[in-house]
Amino acid sequence: MLLSSPKDAHRLECGPDDDRRVYLFKTPEVYERHKFRRAVAAAGGRRHGPGALLNALSAGVREIMADSPAEARDAVLRKIEEHRALMVAQGALASTVDIDDEAQSKMFVEKARAIETSGQELFVIECQVTAAYPRFAQMQADEEVYWGIAGAEGARLFLTAWEGFDEPLQRADGVLTSASLAAIPEEDLSAIGLKIDQLIRLSGRQRKNSSSPAASRSAGETSNTSPTIQ
Repeated sequence: MLLSSPKDAHRLECGPDDDRRVYLFKTPEVYERHKFRRAVAAAGGRRHGPGALLNALSAGVREIMADSPAEARDAVLRKIEEHRALMVAQGALASTVDIDDEAQSKMFVEKARAIETSGQELFVIECQVTAAYPRFAQMQADEEVYWGIAGAEGARLFLTAWEGFDEPLQRADGVLTSASLAAIPEEDLSAIGLKIDQLIRLSGRQRKNSSSPAASRSAGETSNTSPTIQ
Protein backbone atom coordinates (compact mmCIF):
# COMPACT_ATOMS: atom_id res chain seq x y z
CA MET A 1 0.00 0.00 0.00
CA LEU A 2 1.18 3.49 -0.78
CA LEU A 3 -0.41 4.93 2.36
CA SER A 4 -0.73 3.00 5.60
CA SER A 5 -3.85 5.01 6.52
CA PRO A 6 -5.65 8.20 5.36
CA LYS A 7 -4.13 10.18 8.22
CA ASP A 8 -0.67 9.55 6.74
CA ALA A 9 -1.61 11.45 3.59
CA HIS A 10 -0.61 15.07 3.13
CA ARG A 11 -3.54 17.12 1.89
CA LEU A 12 -3.62 20.05 -0.53
CA GLU A 13 -6.79 21.86 -1.59
CA CYS A 14 -7.00 23.99 -4.74
CA GLY A 15 -9.69 25.87 -6.61
CA PRO A 16 -12.78 27.86 -5.56
CA ASP A 17 -15.29 26.52 -3.04
CA ASP A 18 -17.71 25.44 -5.76
CA ASP A 19 -15.00 23.57 -7.70
CA ARG A 20 -12.69 22.30 -4.96
CA ARG A 21 -9.94 19.88 -5.91
CA VAL A 22 -8.18 17.89 -3.20
CA TYR A 23 -4.83 16.15 -3.62
CA LEU A 24 -3.38 13.58 -1.23
CA PHE A 25 0.34 12.84 -1.24
CA LYS A 26 2.41 10.07 0.28
CA THR A 27 5.36 10.92 2.51
CA PRO A 28 8.56 11.16 0.41
CA GLU A 29 11.15 8.66 1.60
CA VAL A 30 14.82 9.66 1.65
CA TYR A 31 15.69 8.05 -1.68
CA GLU A 32 12.50 9.43 -3.23
CA ARG A 33 13.50 12.98 -2.35
CA HIS A 34 16.67 12.56 -4.39
CA LYS A 35 14.70 10.91 -7.18
CA PHE A 36 12.33 13.88 -7.22
CA ARG A 37 15.14 16.44 -7.43
CA ARG A 38 16.78 14.50 -10.22
CA ALA A 39 13.48 14.25 -12.13
CA VAL A 40 12.90 18.00 -11.84
CA ALA A 41 16.41 18.76 -13.05
CA ALA A 42 16.09 16.29 -15.93
CA ALA A 43 12.82 17.99 -16.97
CA GLY A 44 14.58 21.35 -17.14
CA GLY A 45 13.63 22.70 -13.72
CA ARG A 46 16.14 25.21 -12.41
CA ARG A 47 15.93 27.81 -9.65
CA HIS A 48 18.31 30.73 -9.27
CA GLY A 49 16.84 32.58 -6.31
CA PRO A 50 16.18 36.30 -5.80
CA GLY A 51 19.80 37.18 -5.05
CA ALA A 52 21.11 35.71 -8.30
CA LEU A 53 18.28 37.33 -10.25
CA LEU A 54 19.09 40.74 -8.81
CA ASN A 55 22.78 40.21 -9.64
CA ALA A 56 21.86 39.41 -13.23
CA LEU A 57 19.51 42.38 -13.37
CA SER A 58 22.31 44.69 -12.23
CA ALA A 59 24.70 43.17 -14.76
CA GLY A 60 22.12 43.73 -17.49
CA VAL A 61 21.67 47.37 -16.47
CA ARG A 62 25.42 47.94 -16.58
CA GLU A 63 25.65 46.43 -20.06
CA ILE A 64 22.60 48.21 -21.47
CA MET A 65 23.53 51.54 -19.93
CA ALA A 66 27.25 51.34 -20.64
CA ASP A 67 27.10 54.53 -22.73
CA SER A 68 24.59 56.35 -20.50
CA PRO A 69 25.57 59.08 -18.02
CA ALA A 70 26.98 57.55 -14.86
CA GLU A 71 24.44 59.29 -12.65
CA ALA A 72 21.53 57.81 -14.64
CA ARG A 73 23.01 54.31 -14.51
CA ASP A 74 23.78 54.61 -10.80
CA ALA A 75 20.21 55.72 -10.06
CA VAL A 76 18.85 52.53 -11.60
CA LEU A 77 21.42 50.34 -9.85
CA ARG A 78 20.61 52.04 -6.56
CA LYS A 79 16.95 51.14 -7.03
CA ILE A 80 17.92 47.49 -7.38
CA GLU A 81 20.13 47.56 -4.29
CA GLU A 82 17.40 49.22 -2.23
CA HIS A 83 15.09 46.36 -3.15
CA ARG A 84 17.78 43.82 -2.23
CA ALA A 85 18.27 45.48 1.17
CA LEU A 86 14.55 45.26 1.88
CA MET A 87 14.49 41.56 1.00
CA VAL A 88 17.56 40.76 3.14
CA ALA A 89 16.10 42.63 6.09
CA GLN A 90 12.77 40.85 5.74
CA GLY A 91 14.51 37.48 5.56
CA ALA A 92 16.37 38.19 8.80
CA LEU A 93 13.18 39.41 10.46
CA ALA A 94 11.23 36.31 9.42
CA SER A 95 13.40 34.11 11.64
CA THR A 96 12.79 36.19 14.75
CA VAL A 97 9.34 37.75 14.44
CA ASP A 98 6.64 36.67 16.88
CA ILE A 99 3.45 36.51 14.81
CA ASP A 100 1.39 36.46 18.01
CA ASP A 101 2.79 39.84 18.98
CA GLU A 102 0.53 42.43 17.36
CA ALA A 103 3.23 45.10 16.99
CA GLN A 104 5.77 42.68 15.49
CA SER A 105 3.19 41.13 13.20
CA LYS A 106 2.10 44.55 11.96
CA MET A 107 5.71 45.57 11.31
CA PHE A 108 6.34 42.36 9.38
CA VAL A 109 3.29 42.94 7.17
CA GLU A 110 4.30 46.56 6.53
CA LYS A 111 7.79 45.50 5.47
CA ALA A 112 6.31 42.85 3.20
CA ARG A 113 4.18 45.51 1.54
CA ALA A 114 7.27 47.70 1.12
CA ILE A 115 8.98 44.83 -0.70
CA GLU A 116 5.95 44.38 -2.95
CA THR A 117 5.93 48.09 -3.80
CA SER A 118 9.67 48.07 -4.43
CA GLY A 119 9.32 45.04 -6.69
CA GLN A 120 6.62 46.77 -8.68
CA GLU A 121 8.92 49.74 -9.14
CA LEU A 122 11.52 47.40 -10.67
CA PHE A 123 9.05 46.04 -13.20
CA VAL A 124 9.91 48.48 -16.00
CA ILE A 125 13.62 47.86 -15.42
CA GLU A 126 13.09 44.11 -15.55
CA CYS A 127 11.10 44.37 -18.79
CA GLN A 128 13.81 46.37 -20.52
CA VAL A 129 16.63 44.13 -19.29
CA THR A 130 14.67 41.00 -20.27
CA ALA A 131 14.31 42.35 -23.81
CA ALA A 132 17.98 43.26 -24.21
CA TYR A 133 19.98 40.95 -21.95
CA PRO A 134 19.53 37.23 -22.78
CA ARG A 135 21.12 35.92 -19.60
CA PHE A 136 18.54 37.63 -17.39
CA ALA A 137 15.72 36.63 -19.74
CA GLN A 138 16.75 32.96 -19.46
CA MET A 139 16.96 33.13 -15.68
CA GLN A 140 13.54 34.73 -15.51
CA ALA A 141 12.14 31.99 -17.73
CA ASP A 142 13.70 29.33 -15.50
CA GLU A 143 12.05 30.85 -12.43
CA GLU A 144 8.70 31.22 -14.17
CA VAL A 145 8.35 27.55 -15.06
CA TYR A 146 10.15 25.93 -12.14
CA TRP A 147 7.20 25.35 -9.81
CA GLY A 148 5.06 23.98 -12.62
CA ILE A 149 7.77 21.46 -13.48
CA ALA A 150 8.21 20.59 -9.81
CA GLY A 151 4.46 20.16 -9.48
CA ALA A 152 4.22 17.81 -12.44
CA GLU A 153 7.10 15.66 -11.21
CA GLY A 154 5.83 15.77 -7.63
CA ALA A 155 2.36 14.63 -8.69
CA ARG A 156 3.82 11.90 -10.85
CA LEU A 157 5.86 10.48 -7.94
CA PHE A 158 3.83 11.22 -4.80
CA LEU A 159 0.16 11.82 -5.63
CA THR A 160 -1.84 8.82 -4.39
CA ALA A 161 -5.46 10.00 -4.31
CA TRP A 162 -7.62 12.95 -5.29
CA GLU A 163 -11.12 14.33 -4.83
CA GLY A 164 -13.20 16.53 -7.10
CA PHE A 165 -12.31 14.76 -10.36
CA ASP A 166 -14.63 12.86 -12.69
CA GLU A 167 -12.18 10.01 -13.22
CA PRO A 168 -10.39 7.90 -10.61
CA LEU A 169 -6.69 8.54 -10.13
CA GLN A 170 -4.53 5.98 -11.87
CA ARG A 171 -0.96 4.91 -11.15
CA ALA A 172 1.15 2.40 -13.07
CA ASP A 173 4.67 1.15 -12.43
CA GLY A 174 4.88 3.23 -9.28
CA VAL A 175 4.04 6.60 -10.85
CA LEU A 176 0.99 8.60 -11.88
CA THR A 177 -0.20 7.75 -15.38
CA SER A 178 0.06 10.33 -18.15
CA ALA A 179 -3.75 10.47 -18.40
CA SER A 180 -4.15 11.32 -14.70
CA LEU A 181 -1.34 13.85 -14.84
CA ALA A 182 -2.98 15.53 -17.81
CA ALA A 183 -6.24 15.85 -15.84
CA ILE A 184 -4.63 18.14 -13.27
CA PRO A 185 -5.41 21.80 -14.09
CA GLU A 186 -2.36 23.81 -15.07
CA GLU A 187 -3.01 26.34 -12.32
CA ASP A 188 -2.71 23.64 -9.64
CA LEU A 189 0.77 22.47 -10.60
CA SER A 190 2.66 25.33 -8.94
CA ALA A 191 0.78 24.75 -5.68
CA ILE A 192 1.62 21.05 -5.88
CA GLY A 193 5.28 21.88 -6.49
CA LEU A 194 5.33 24.10 -3.39
CA LYS A 195 3.63 21.39 -1.35
CA ILE A 196 6.18 18.75 -2.34
CA ASP A 197 9.02 21.17 -1.62
CA GLN A 198 7.53 21.69 1.84
CA LEU A 199 7.28 17.94 2.49
CA ILE A 200 10.85 17.29 1.38
CA ARG A 201 12.22 19.98 3.68
CA LEU A 202 10.31 18.95 6.80
CA SER A 203 11.50 16.49 9.40
CA GLY A 204 9.78 13.13 9.73
CA ARG A 205 7.68 14.25 12.70
CA GLN A 206 6.72 17.53 10.98
CA ARG A 207 5.63 15.68 7.82
CA LYS A 208 3.02 13.77 9.81
CA ASN A 209 1.51 17.03 11.01
CA SER A 210 2.02 19.15 7.90
CA SER A 211 -0.82 21.19 6.42
CA SER A 212 -1.29 22.58 2.95
CA PRO A 213 0.75 25.74 2.28
CA ALA A 214 -0.81 28.99 1.24
CA ALA A 215 0.58 28.91 -2.25
CA SER A 216 -0.20 32.18 -3.92
CA ARG A 217 2.01 34.26 -6.15
CA SER A 218 1.73 37.95 -6.82
CA ALA A 219 2.48 39.47 -10.19
CA GLY A 220 4.39 42.69 -10.60
CA GLU A 221 2.67 45.68 -12.09
CA THR A 222 4.05 48.62 -13.97
CA SER A 223 4.71 51.59 -11.70
CA ASN A 224 4.89 55.15 -12.90
CA THR A 225 7.66 55.81 -10.39
CA SER A 226 10.06 53.31 -11.97
CA PRO A 227 13.21 54.81 -13.48
CA THR A 228 13.69 54.18 -17.18
CA ILE A 229 16.89 52.62 -18.47
CA GLN A 230 18.46 54.97 -20.96
